[in-house]
Amino acid sequence: MTPANALSLVRRLAADEDRCEFYQPVLDELPRHSLDSDDLLEIIQSELGEVHCYRSAPTEKYHPATTSDYYSIWVEECRAHMFLKLLVGKASDGGDLLVITSFKKDTRT
Repeated sequence: MTPANALSLVRRLAADEDRCEFYQPVLDELPRHSLDSDDLLEIIQSELGEVHCYRSAPTEKYHPATTSDYYSIWVEECRAHMFLKLLVGKASDGGDLLVITSFKKDTRT
């Protein structure tokens, strides 16, 4: 499935941590798998592909007029398929902002 947020843009934003925002549950989950935010951004930049996207839907909270993409990707460090939800919103300066709203074990697999 083709994600609503172009992967080229998502990868470009993931390369600039100042253009990324992580919801607290994501930051809480990363250390449980011996990962940090840099590791997750590296996964997004180098491993995430269209094949991993299984749904896009209007974002329900916090970022109106955006679309969230839902991914399931095998993450070796987690030894599991992980659910990743992200969107591209606007930063306070008007530029694009990658918002990672969820990262947890994918219970669908």
